[in-house]
Amino acid sequence: MRARWVYWILILGILIAPGGGIASTDEAPVSLLRLDGTSVGLNDFLSGMRGKLVVLNFWTTWCPMCGGEVGSLSSLYQDYRSRGVEVVGISLDEGNPAGVAAYVQRKKIPYPVLIGNESVANEFGGIPGVPVTFLISREGKVVRQMMGAQGRRRLEKAVTDLM
Repeated sequence: MRARWVYWILILGILIAPGGGIASTDEAPVSLLRLDGTSVGLNDFLSGMRGKLVVLNFWTTWCPMCGGEVGSLSSLYQDYRSRGVEVVGISLDEGNPAGVAAYVQRKKIPYPVLIGNESVANEFGGIPGVPVTFLISREGKVVRQMMGAQGRRRLEKAVTDLM
């Protein structure tokens, strides 16, 4: 089992190599759903983040490790937002915007949360499991991927290494 996990992590690492950007296709634009029910194109949303270091976290409401990571992401957001770091959560709970909104409110998540789907995950090479966090440079390139729940120290080190 462990060998299979390592295999998939290596494959995903190859697909999302440092310096790689978000996959671009000639297909219809991939969209995210905001908690207010409106949609925004993934590329449009990320273009609005250009110039900031983005900590992009994929998660679900039913994942215990994801819920445990919220505190680390929230404190990182509060401490580094003024330094040009943006934390963004993308829930992969398709078809449950009310459930995601209730979860965000219950957990008091201060950073932006959107709802994605398989198309959004595929833009990042596919998401084999949650949580997974991508660091996106100020130039809009994916520069790091972190599988599993991350503690505050590890997130902070990853961010400060890129500042």
